[in-house]
Amino acid sequence: NKAYPIWVKQDQLIASWLLSSLSENVLITTVGLNTSKEIWASLKQGFASHSLAKQMQLKLELQALKKGNMKIREYFNKVKGICDLLAAAGHKISENDQILHLLAGLGSDYNPVVISITSRTEACSMMEAYSILLSFESRLESTDSTNEGDGSFLAANLVTHSPNRGGRGFNSFRGRSNGQNQTNRGGRSNGRSGSSRGRGGRGFGNNRARCQICGYNNHTVDKCYYRFDMNFVPKSQNSNGSYQGQANSTMSLASMVNYGSQSSEGSQDMIWFPDSGATHHITNELNNLTLASEYGGNETIQTANGTGMLIAHSGKSMMKGHFPYHSNAFLLNNLMHVPQITNNLLSVS
Repeated sequence: NKAYPIWVKQDQLIASWLLSSLSENVLITTVGLNTSKEIWASLKQGFASHSLAKQMQLKLELQALKKGNMKIREYFNKVKGICDLLAAAGHKISENDQILHLLAGLGSDYNPVVISITSRTEACSMMEAYSILLSFESRLESTDSTNEGDGSFLAANLVTHSPNRGGRGFNSFRGRSNGQNQTNRGGRSNGRSGSSRGRGGRGFGNNRARCQICGYNNHTVDKCYYRFDMNFVPKSQNSNGSYQGQANSTMSLASMVNYGSQSSEGSQDMIWFPDSGATHHITNELNNLTLASEYGGNETIQTANGTGMLIAHSGKSMMKGHFPYHSNAFLLNNLMHVPQITNNLLSVS
């Protein structure tokens, strides 16, 4: 066959091109192969298993990827980069699936924008989702910076410097309970709503979280749907018709805060801000305490920026007639008078 010598010459030329493009490690696997077809088949078989393994590895990375402390820009680039590598390995991911992977790795702070994107009737592109996330991130950062500069949102906690007690002087009540039993971190509790001292064992009571806004269990104020609903009325009152103490309170804190901020009196000392980071109720006005006594301890109020502020008085406050949906009294126990605090804080932890 006169065409055979020509074919051999062409085949050897192709084989030389293939061999010249291989690294030394891969070149060893082609020793003894004569034709370009044999060389190509060997390379295809050898790298096919690596390609499948690479695909599985990239898929696992994509599923496990979380935003964490990364910026949206960095997080988006990681997701997009893995998707591009999968496409290069022969497994292209659709744009809708890329968006789902992008949203799945976001934290709970981004739940509003996740719901907004996933509930859309029109298709959303990857770049459009990226733009929405960038805008939401900027909004979160501006809100955080505003809160850090506003004294009303400082997370206030009592810290003791007394060598006799050690640790914390007043422990915060974590959770709410019905009746006389309270869950506290300290060793003792004096009655219905007294403060707890020391680092003793845990008390006994109802550990279920009770929302102070709607009065239902198993969720806290920061997750309540009625938090900013001015028209919401709590489900029930106590048998005596009043809202007693922070342990049994079911009055709407949203009503209290919003009404105080819109009060015709316009008085700053009547405005209270709920703070999930505060361990005690705090006011900058002594007149807000119905029962007050001078504070002689060494404890201070520790804020989020590390500033320590002295406590001048401690006591209780009986508030009456300041709430649009509640005409009865609202008792605040463990109320601290701290003149340096900028705004009145309600502990909703």
